[in-house]
Amino acid sequence: MARVVGRLRISRATEESTSLERQEELIQQWADMHGHVVVGWAVDRDVSGSVDPFDTKGLGPWLTDTGSDKYDLLVGWKLDRFGRRVIPLNKLFGWCLDHNKALVCISDQIDLSNWIGRLVANVIAGVAEGELEAIAERSSASRAKLLKLGRFPGGAVPYGFQKYRADVGWKLKAHPEHSKIVRRIVNEIISGKSVSEVAHDLTEDKVPTATGKKSRWESMTLWQITESKTLLGYATYKGEVVRDDQGEPAMLAEPLITLDEWNRLQAARERRRNPNTKRTRSASPLLGVAKCATCGGNFTHMDHNKEGKNYRYYRCTKNHPDHKQIPAKQIEDLLEEMFIDELGEYELEERRWVSASNHTEELNSAREAVAELSAVMEGIKSRGARDTLIKQITALDSKIATLEELPVTEAHWEYIPTGKTWGQVFRAADWSERRKTLTDAGITVDVKIEGQKGASGAWYANVIIPVDLLERLHIGSTEEHNKRREVRAEEIRKSLGIGN
Repeated sequence: MARVVGRLRISRATEESTSLERQEELIQQWADMHGHVVVGWAVDRDVSGSVDPFDTKGLGPWLTDTGSDKYDLLVGWKLDRFGRRVIPLNKLFGWCLDHNKALVCISDQIDLSNWIGRLVANVIAGVAEGELEAIAERSSASRAKLLKLGRFPGGAVPYGFQKYRADVGWKLKAHPEHSKIVRRIVNEIISGKSVSEVAHDLTEDKVPTATGKKSRWESMTLWQITESKTLLGYATYKGEVVRDDQGEPAMLAEPLITLDEWNRLQAARERRRNPNTKRTRSASPLLGVAKCATCGGNFTHMDHNKEGKNYRYYRCTKNHPDHKQIPAKQIEDLLEEMFIDELGEYELEERRWVSASNHTEELNSAREAVAELSAVMEGIKSRGARDTLIKQITALDSKIATLEELPVTEAHWEYIPTGKTWGQVFRAADWSERRKTLTDAGITVDVKIEGQKGASGAWYANVIIPVDLLERLHIGSTEEHNKRREVRAEEIRKSLGIGN
């Protein structure tokens, strides 16, 4: 009488003939018939045959020095229940021989005790591996075909969408709650917020994450959401857009954002993507506004406590000789007074983006598709695949020719009066909101202090207002404005008690 460990594995519980229950029944019958006793079961449910037997949760522990002392025979219904790849199976065969274990496959009648049995086992293993590759190819082809038809092939549902059963198969539609969160994420990144700021605000507002739990939003999650073209409703496979016979993107769902918004989102992401920069939540209140008058770099904000007192400073990271750090309150007060003196009485205009006409977006999309398909064609050798690509490119070329004849309205910014002055808005805002107002308008301030220690020494400060803003507000020429600014800046510094 020998001790038996029964091997039960199934990838998907769909057929009664291959169910775990059926496998267990066959192994138990075999053990009873031969007078053996089953001492344990190595069960792996929903585990692919491509997984190395030694790495599976059910069988792996039995293939150790500790586990091998508890049994004599390793019995499965068929060889493919142990695995479907030749190399891992040969590794299992070698382990069984080294540890004096017999491997039995009831249906295949394999005996590893002689070379003929091992040869047969390798042949069967090769066939099993071939079947695995065929299954993978059929699965891949089936998935691509379903995507091309606009049907959801299964797997993880892209964030912002939910699946529903259609007349034929499954499709996607906008999730009533998640789609709103996606819109918020996209709008805030386009408006100038960093990805980390958006993630922080979502967490602070207790917005449920993609898992549905009220936990912390991570920046990486937002990067992944905003880089996927599923936001446009496009079907994608392995990160690439799936295209129909006409070369157009296969539509998996109604888009959550427009193509123009997508382009602006990617431009905003690219501006924010800097692998050499680490951002923190204590970012400078004047980040992107306060500049070094010597090198033009952003001032860094330093904030620390000493003996119960808080100290804040701004300084250039370049450590220029004779340049001093500047007390934060002084530069912020100076900027506030100079800004209000410059623009406080003028009406604030809200900048709004006017999207390009629909055919302009279509034209850009068609040209992008031609470029993608042309790049793919360089590596294609089969005539069938080349014919398909040529058909798609020809259809797109015809579409481009038609669209190019249509009137073009380029995307542009327009400025809408708000009924409030710059001064009213600026005074009512905190520095986070002020920074956004300034950066949206392109306004910066160049500052430096040279000479003596602390806030004394030779001050230099200059508010830089874009020429187009001066022209819209009908404020003199740039040269005239600069002269007036220098005089007023000196007066304001003296009134605040700053510098010499």
